[in-house]
Amino acid sequence: MKKRILFVLLLYSTAAFTQQINCDYFIDSSQVYVDANGLNIQAGDTICLECGHRPFLQLKNFQGDSLNYITLLNYGGQVLIKNDTFYGFVLNNCKYFHLTGTGDEAYEYGIKIGGTGPGSSGLSLDNLSSNFEVDHVEVCNTGFAGIMSKTNPRCDLSANRGYFTQFNTIFHDNYVHHTGGKVSISDIPITMDGPPPAMGYPILCSLTTLWDCGFMTTSSTAPLMTRCK
Repeated sequence: MKKRILFVLLLYSTAAFTQQINCDYFIDSSQVYVDANGLNIQAGDTICLECGHRPFLQLKNFQGDSLNYITLLNYGGQVLIKNDTFYGFVLNNCKYFHLTGTGDEAYEYGIKIGGTGPGSSGLSLDNLSSNFEVDHVEVCNTGFAGIMSKTNPRCDLSANRGYFTQFNTIFHDNYVHHTGGKVSISDIPITMDGPPPAMGYPILCSLTTLWDCGFMTTSSTAPLMTRCK
């Protein structure tokens, strides 16, 4: 009888300390490309990324709204993205979202990009992505920038200055180290009638070791606030 009571208490204790996450959509570890178009994903939904290793991951068209951000977070442990050939983690044309590695209390950085190929960034937020927050993500051993957040201009002008602006870009509590380049916010090496600007207040509070602070920004029309430690 005492053994049964102890077993029940242990089960209750485990359940009490297990982080409860209600997933509206689940992306398993075998998936490396997911386009939200046609998936009936709504503003305010929680998208769970299954823990485990993926060589790379691209998420496209995940879009909330200004009052209801989509949440993207790790589930069941740490998400590890690592390869020595390709890009790492790309968010393509995603807006009004919160990418966070706080899905499992056992990991301070529940999303880790642990390596990419030559010339490839770890975390890329591009192709008209805007209005987002990124936290508790670790990036290391990348072929180029740890984090790249920008949209390149286009010949049809749809992504150029005056047609597209990257708003409200927030990074905090990330760990970026041993990368081939810095963290880049709206840094455009080429111009076609000017690169699109970044507006809002990019708040950067990330741990870095290889670079003194590790952030580089151009074309920003608002103050850039950094706190590195």
